[in-house]
Amino acid sequence: MVSISETRRLTTLHGLIYMLVLRYVLKQSERTMPTIYISDSGDDKNDGLSLQTAIYSLKRAKKLQGSRNDYSWHFGPRAWKRIQKELSEKKKKSD
Repeated sequence: MVSISETRRLTTLHGLIYMLVLRYVLKQSERTMPTIYISDSGDDKNDGLSLQTAIYSLKRAKKLQGSRNDYSWHFGPRAWKRIQKELSEKKKKSD
């Protein structure tokens, strides 16, 4: 039979483990999502990780992202319009 003091110790230990796991999970969720910057003045030789090193094409953005889906993409206004047009034309060709 487990004594009351042993039960309290186990409860405290479980609570401590729970708090440590929760702290770890919260810390992981605080990580910022990487952003890939796409601009009309960008260059696909760049890394795309800042406005100053923006890339030009959606193809390059997809390559940088790889199979990960925890990136956000930031488009300059003209770049977004250009890429929308490219995607629309590509869709028309495939239809």
